[in-house]
Amino acid sequence: MQPTLSSSARDDSDGGPIAVASEGVSIIAYVDGRGDMVVSEGVRLGSPENLRSITGFQLEWPDRPLGVDIAYSVLLEGHGYLPTVNTGNFCGVRESGMRITEVRLDLVGERAGNYRLMGEAFFSGGFKACTEGGVMSGPSGLEHLAALRLKVGACDL
Repeated sequence: MQPTLSSSARDDSDGGPIAVASEGVSIIAYVDGRGDMVVSEGVRLGSPENLRSITGFQLEWPDRPLGVDIAYSVLLEGHGYLPTVNTGNFCGVRESGMRITEVRLDLVGERAGNYRLMGEAFFSGGFKACTEGGVMSGPSGLEHLAALRLKVGACDL
């Protein structure tokens, strides 16, 4: 089955766009059985205890400084890696039954070294993975993504 990729998040309650915070990085994610959900920077989206999977997400960073961005991609169970995208783009699938088993997050751009990315991913089976840029997955690589939290801050130079 070929995944159906979507370019932007929508609010499943009324079909309109989802509102995101004007500051920081917001996560908009498609949660299997729930639809699109949104959280502000530093807030966990999803529940580590829940059996629902995050099957796709989009990062929004309205006050993103020039010269830095977030690049992200996912590994879909039964499909493989999806292309890497930057903030403002959806990565994953909706309503396909395919689950994310790996997330990759990196700061990119000429000023990326001036910032710090902190990510937490929670996978089925109660596994938690943390990163400051790189890959997050469960220990076997088969666990599905259940929750995600991100924060970006300036480095103290």
